[in-house]
Amino acid sequence: MDFLLPRDAGNGPVTLAIRLRMNSATPFNSLDAGGLHGPSVLGYASLIGALTELDYDASVHALASGLVESMILFMALLMTLALFWLDHDEKAYLWLALVCLATLLSNAIVQSANCAAWIGQTSAAVLIDVVPAPLRISLWVLFWDYWFRISRIAWLHRIVWALAAIMLIGTAMIRPPFVWDVRSSEVRKLHSSRVASGKARL
Repeated sequence: MDFLLPRDAGNGPVTLAIRLRMNSATPFNSLDAGGLHGPSVLGYASLIGALTELDYDASVHALASGLVESMILFMALLMTLALFWLDHDEKAYLWLALVCLATLLSNAIVQSANCAAWIGQTSAAVLIDVVPAPLRISLWVLFWDYWFRISRIAWLHRIVWALAAIMLIGTAMIRPPFVWDVRSSEVRKLHSSRVASGKARL
């Protein structure tokens, strides 16, 4: 982000106050969490504008790979569904289609969180890490199980989904909003007690 300084800023000492609004994202789910990650840069508007454009261009190139991956996954999804339609006895095609679908949804959430304002980092953490990640890993395991015709599939289903549930719960415990809600409730209680004690003194 860049801001223009007043024209008379060079006539004397100037105090710059920077205030940031941050949501409940933490370094666990976003490398950009925590506000400023470096010193502010002062310079001519043309130079600062060029630096901002370079940063934006780098972000766009990083996100473009997700769009290419999504197109490949969409073609793979159509192909696996067609193969399963031709051969209903081969369940591996169905599980591979579910893997492609889960990955497509995860990529769509990543693109929406970075390219639009209707989803925040906290919601993205839940929709990317907490739910789809254990689901996608489980679907991959089951796909390979059906592909190699491993015996005792029912027993393997119970193990895979139990481990997926454990991973989901464990991931949720170190991600917002669970961590943030616990901290926020403690802060609200502390604030309420201080307000009540202040009124009692009055």
